[in-house]
Amino acid sequence: MSESNKRTQKGAAVSVAGLIMNIFLAASKIAAGFIFGAVSVIADGVNNASDSLSSLVSLVFFKLSSKPADKEHPFGHERYEYIATIVIAFIIFAVGVSLIRSSIEKIISKSAPLSSDIVLWVLAAGIAVKIVMGSLYFCCAKKISSTALKAAGVDAFTDVLATTAVLIAAIVLKFTGVNLDGYFGIFVAIFVIASGVKVIKAGIDPLIGCKPDPELEKKVEDKILSHDGVLGLHKLMIHSYGPNKHFASVDVEVDEDMDMQASHDLADHIEDDLKKMGVVTVVHIDPRKTKKDELQKD
Repeated sequence: MSESNKRTQKGAAVSVAGLIMNIFLAASKIAAGFIFGAVSVIADGVNNASDSLSSLVSLVFFKLSSKPADKEHPFGHERYEYIATIVIAFIIFAVGVSLIRSSIEKIISKSAPLSSDIVLWVLAAGIAVKIVMGSLYFCCAKKISSTALKAAGVDAFTDVLATTAVLIAAIVLKFTGVNLDGYFGIFVAIFVIASGVKVIKAGIDPLIGCKPDPELEKKVEDKILSHDGVLGLHKLMIHSYGPNKHFASVDVEVDEDMDMQASHDLADHIEDDLKKMGVVTVVHIDPRKTKKDELQKD
């Protein structure tokens, strides 16, 4: 199985797991919220429902991004994943705006939710599940270099903070009778919107074009310099067409007295080595005088 297929399988498996967990959380919170009249709990549940949609979007786009290169798309389809990240971000943002509206309506109506231990346990369980989910997203995102899963991880841990706020509101209501439900609903919504803005940036930046990853750049430089006969390099340019789809060009400096065939073979070997690292490279040989040659002339 190719690395691309393995990556797709891992990403899809995590997306499915996230989808199942988010559906469970959304259903339990929305049900508890409606039964006991807690708008902040309903808001948190709706947020989880949007996360379910986000997981579904990730799953679909993982499949699309795994398509091989074709005549119309010679650099492959991995950038679909960045589009998925942006779609997820707009879903998150739209849900946040909707939650603010419903929370304001709750404050204006001044209706108080019923205090219940069931709500407390549902929220506490939701926090635990989201911590597990966020850790899973981040772990897999790091392994397969996925912006979509990283975005989902950020969203999951934002949800942990949001649900904790809702849990605090429920505890305050239970022990003091003070109704902070609508206000904490707005607090949750602000967290959701802020998360959406961060995720939008994470998806747009690589589509516009970013500086290459310094770690990848260093690995490429070290690999080139490890070849015998290489005196130096310059004009290294790395372009990304997906998390694992990199193209590069570089000028490799060699002794001007090096045989033409030898310099050609050196370029081929460097290109082959970098291709194994996932970087398709065009190497230009740049002959230069060595200090030894300059001393001989003097």
